[in-house]
Amino acid sequence: MKRAFAHGKWPMIYVRTHWFALTAFCVLLVTGLLLFLPQVHTVLIPVLPLLLDLHITAGILLGLALLLPLVARLPKGKRVRRLDWIMTQVLLGAITLTGLALWLIALFPATWRGLAFTLHGDFAYIMAGWIVIHVAMRLFSIGTKARDSVITRRVDWSRRHFLRYSALGVLGSFVALAVGGRRPAETLLALGSKASKGSAIPPFPEYYTVTGSYPALKEQTYRLQIDGLVGKPLTLTLADLKAMPQERIARNFQCVTGWVVPNLMFTGVSLREVIRSVAPTSDAKYVTFFSADGVYTESLTMAQATVSDVLLLYAINGEPLPVQQGYPLRLFVPEMYGYKSIKWLNRIRFDATRVDGYWEQNGYPANAYIGGATGVL
Repeated sequence: MKRAFAHGKWPMIYVRTHWFALTAFCVLLVTGLLLFLPQVHTVLIPVLPLLLDLHITAGILLGLALLLPLVARLPKGKRVRRLDWIMTQVLLGAITLTGLALWLIALFPATWRGLAFTLHGDFAYIMAGWIVIHVAMRLFSIGTKARDSVITRRVDWSRRHFLRYSALGVLGSFVALAVGGRRPAETLLALGSKASKGSAIPPFPEYYTVTGSYPALKEQTYRLQIDGLVGKPLTLTLADLKAMPQERIARNFQCVTGWVVPNLMFTGVSLREVIRSVAPTSDAKYVTFFSADGVYTESLTMAQATVSDVLLLYAINGEPLPVQQGYPLRLFVPEMYGYKSIKWLNRIRFDATRVDGYWEQNGYPANAYIGGATGVL
């Protein structure tokens, strides 16, 4: 086993950077899985902002570590297995670009980010597999004698190789995102099994719930209660809402974790018009929203709630909301991250002071504008 971790007479700065980069990648892989997998997502909600910060920080540090060959003196007479160069630099270059597309969203088209989310995870899994193979090759001395084979051939260590293989990963991913970003959204998301077969609603990468289950609501018995600091409290059925003037807007749906589903058609009722109908008092400064799951809450200022494209949403792409999307009614705030668009909406209350929503209580910002400050790196 000791052979798998030995690195000969490499300069100490390279040995330490090697282990630093490996550690950073492992942190990236673990935190990425914890942020994504719904099986653990609900349990870890209180620490999700910390995990996201840690994930981004590890990515930045890994990227900096990979630049060492450009600034440090290269050892002479050390030959490296070409496959190590290719796999490491190509994959990490691709992981870096797709990660940047998910993090620096203002710099990349929204249509790229759905594919970037899928590729980012796929490249990470491949890289993890390669690390296992790399350790096995060292452990069993694969390539120490057959140095002229395609797999085990060694090459001189040079900045030229570093730049070539890194550029291959970055440019290859760039082309994939640019070309793939022009395709329909449903072809860009690898987890298509989440959507119903034949549905006009494209699959979302994942559906999260703060309770681990979905409320069982029926259209016939559904009621939306509107109260608080209003002159005309209301209780509306879904039929009442659908009888109101219909609003249809084309927008993207953006999750705070980076993924996006672009070019969706949202149908519902203007929240601004509903607010007018209940005549809020002058003391009403905030709007608080409640979910039928009994846990999820959200809030907006009156100014945010009365923006023209904020909807009480009941259909996507002409189809009723799926249960996992908040059936029969959810809030949709296009300019903010998805966690502000509360699902299974069953009550709206007008308040004089802000009531922190569920996610705000767990470290997320109340003013969650897309591309703005999110409270995380």
